[in-house]
Amino acid sequence: MLFTSLHRYLGEAPGPITEQMIDDAVSQGLPETGDLDWKSALPPEARFAQSDIVKDMAAMANSGGGSIVFGVEETNKRAVGRQEAGELNEGYERTLRRVAYTAITPPIRGIHVERITGDGPRAIAVVIPDSPDAPHLVYRDGHSFSAPLRNDSDTEWMRERDLEAAYRTRFSATADAAEVLGTMYAECLRAYDPSKAIVLIGVARPRHSPSKTRRPRNAIAGLRDEAWKRSAHWTNFDLRRSLSKPLNHPLDAVDPYAPRTGLRRWTALAADAVGGISAHTTVHDDGSVSLGWVGGAIITSDDIEVFVGDFLSLVREVAGSDAGTDVEIQIGLEWSGPADVICHEMDSNGRSRAAPSLFGRTFTRVHATVSTQDAEERYYEDVRTIALDCVNQFGIRGLSALMEPPLPPRR
Repeated sequence: MLFTSLHRYLGEAPGPITEQMIDDAVSQGLPETGDLDWKSALPPEARFAQSDIVKDMAAMANSGGGSIVFGVEETNKRAVGRQEAGELNEGYERTLRRVAYTAITPPIRGIHVERITGDGPRAIAVVIPDSPDAPHLVYRDGHSFSAPLRNDSDTEWMRERDLEAAYRTRFSATADAAEVLGTMYAECLRAYDPSKAIVLIGVARPRHSPSKTRRPRNAIAGLRDEAWKRSAHWTNFDLRRSLSKPLNHPLDAVDPYAPRTGLRRWTALAADAVGGISAHTTVHDDGSVSLGWVGGAIITSDDIEVFVGDFLSLVREVAGSDAGTDVEIQIGLEWSGPADVICHEMDSNGRSRAAPSLFGRTFTRVHATVSTQDAEERYYEDVRTIALDCVNQFGIRGLSALMEPPLPPRR
């Protein structure tokens, strides 16, 4: 749910930015602040990369995030009227996001663009997230990189001590995030006994959580169901279930209709075991997700691929339409039994290949950052890459369950 600086100053509940909110800002003479900037109109698309908007975007990302609203006239930095912001078509929006990625270092991810329409002139809001990658640098005066910073309603340049503090904050936050992710992983693993069966664990945590709203209890079922549909589509479930080795989806093994409450989280426990499958998933109020699954004494490459698909589909579903949602993920395989893990390589017809693969006693956990705001096709590329990182550790070179694009239409 979108909640911006404009919502906060107007006392509005989370939701889309409306024309009434723009009218209220004008009637109240709402001033510019460190996280709210008025602009009369969009610059021409061909000149966007050379405009001061790029510097303003980087400055807000370096200062905790904020909103740039186009289509509002200002006098003495107060909103005094409305005018036509200009047209923001799909091509212009792609340009905006491309510039945020290529003209700013490191790129700003998770920018949200809101088109505000009604009876009055068009307005456009560009919402910049509080970036964990600050400080962001832009090319200044054609000869050097510098980091802009919001100082109340003005944009200035960071001094050396400001840069030093910003980098220290970034590195500290990265270390803290890794520690939290590791704690989540250990907590998820405690629900299982890896000496008796192979356990797959996936944990995810947003790099920046736009909201920490308590989801209603009945929302968990909808999240699970939609995530399962997407993952089933990725693996062509309707075709594969008729083969000699049908696919087992971890999300099939949890009961999302009776989740248990916990410390700022909901946990869906295992439903009645089917073929020895057991799983649980936890959805935290801050958008963090965990999924654990008992794969059995012997595992297949299909099992690993489907686990990755189910987990990352659920991560995307939980993120929903939140702006600025880059997610750190960690996926691991746990086994402490007396023998090496055997992983059977499967072909696209669900049949085991001649020889199993071994990986000895250790499996390197796969770490990655995924952007849940990417287009479905781009996100699916990340899913396949992460699944490959997992099965490659068994000497398996390709995927068999996560189908290659183009995908069939989802019904």
